[in-house]
Amino acid sequence: MPLARHFLSRLRLELGRPLLGFSASAAQALRNHAWPGNVRELMNTVEAAAVLAIDELIGLEDLRFCTLRLEAGQERTTPAELGRTLAEVEQAHIERVLHDCGGNRSRAAQRLGIHRTTLLKKLRDVGLSPLASA
Repeated sequence: MPLARHFLSRLRLELGRPLLGFSASAAQALRNHAWPGNVRELMNTVEAAAVLAIDELIGLEDLRFCTLRLEAGQERTTPAELGRTLAEVEQAHIERVLHDCGGNRSRAAQRLGIHRTTLLKKLRDVGLSPLASA
């Protein structure tokens, strides 16, 4: 858990999000996972959860990028392991939240836990017009 908290602390600064930590159930899931990918898998899991978390506290539902069990009992790799970068995951999440908020950038920024100007900068950085969404 100390390593997961370290990654989250670093991401809090990088993402500019007020991430407070992990819920008790998320912390327990992190402790119980075997981590076959070791530190890299833990880092990818925490990064994805930090980007996709709706609340300031990362919950068990935000750890959906931990290895998922398929019906056949096989394991599915995480999107990060499939070559998706943190930036790609973040961009997809921002687009999804903007869509869910009807294009309202202020509401989307609030839901993402970032300042509206941070959202506008992120939209410009990925080549999306911050003015395109009304």
